[in-house]
Amino acid sequence: MPWISQFGKNVNLEILPVIYNSLFSSVILGDASYNWVVWTMQIELFGSFLIFFSAPIIHNLKARAFFYILFSLVFCMNYPTKIGFGYAAFMLGAAIYYIPVLKNKFFAAVILLIGLYLSGYHHKQTFYSALSQLEIEILNKNGIQGSFLYLMISGALIVMVCIKSNIITFITSNRLSIWLGKLSFSAYLLQMPVFYIITPTMFAYLSTNGFSYTIAAFLTSIFCLFFLYFISIFFPKYIDSKSTFLSKN
Repeated sequence: MPWISQFGKNVNLEILPVIYNSLFSSVILGDASYNWVVWTMQIELFGSFLIFFSAPIIHNLKARAFFYILFSLVFCMNYPTKIGFGYAAFMLGAAIYYIPVLKNKFFAAVILLIGLYLSGYHHKQTFYSALSQLEIEILNKNGIQGSFLYLMISGALIVMVCIKSNIITFITSNRLSIWLGKLSFSAYLLQMPVFYIITPTMFAYLSTNGFSYTIAAFLTSIFCLFFLYFISIFFPKYIDSKSTFLSKN
């Protein structure tokens, strides 16, 4: 991952700029120079405002889900970047709220399979040749990146099945899934330091000690996954809870 080597470079490591980024620029300006994953913070804030101010109006209309889907298409067509798709995803999330419960389990399963299929999209894989051709011949010509569009649709379909159907509640509602869900935001914030420091170090160590590329990559992936969630256990207790306490007082 050559791009990850640029993480943390060319930034001011003095305490005041770091605090400024943590409290203001990462959320308001979308500045992700210190931690690449926080580029979504700005979208999450303003996307929440969009839902907050639109919900009282849309809620009084009949085709409520339709209007949110329409707004999602407006963002996709006029702002075909990851930021535009981020706001479009907020609109789809609101649409899912108003979509009726999926009572037909077969229909819900088909939607889930489509969502899972789209989630693995890669333009070089023959398994996705039709979608790749659609991206090249139509989407790219209109400035739309197929990978963003397909992943957004994938996420919306999978979330819709999780919320509006019970076909996979045995996966999403068990104790392990609930526990992982509680740690998900911490893991999200900590993933870059882990991938930047632990992953290359361990992979290099295994590679130079007789392990093949495949085995080294597999063992590194498994270890980093467990390590990431292990340190995420302490993050909510000693950082998130303290931050929440300070914000309330």
